[in-house]
Amino acid sequence: MSILPDPILVALQAIPFALLIFILQKLVFVPFTEYLEERDRATVGARKEALQLQQDAESRLKDYEAKLESARAEAQQIRSDRRKIALDERENGIAAARGEADQKINDALDTIAGERELAGEELRRLSRTLGTQIAEQVLGRAAPSN
Repeated sequence: MSILPDPILVALQAIPFALLIFILQKLVFVPFTEYLEERDRATVGARKEALQLQQDAESRLKDYEAKLESARAEAQQIRSDRRKIALDERENGIAAARGEADQKINDALDTIAGERELAGEELRRLSRTLGTQIAEQVLGRAAPSN
């Protein structure tokens, strides 16, 4: 009894085995490998496409946020400019009103001063007339005219 197998028997068993491997290679292994590679390409491609879409979305979001920030800054600048214009107009209006009020006060002071002068003259005239009348009554005769 020998430990070594019979070479003819090994060759007869190796031929169907090799034939089976060849057939399986052509019918099962190659199509299955191609299927797995195609699936891998589709999966990796879908992941790459999803990643690209995500990057595009992030880029668009950044652009949108930048435009929004720019619009906010522009709106703030417009508000600031309009506020400054309104404050300037207010200050001009106040200055004009103060000028008018000062002019009216000065006109009123001039009028008052003129009327005071007239009233003083009237009082002087009345005091002379009264003085004359009092002197005539006290003396009982007409006072000489000046």
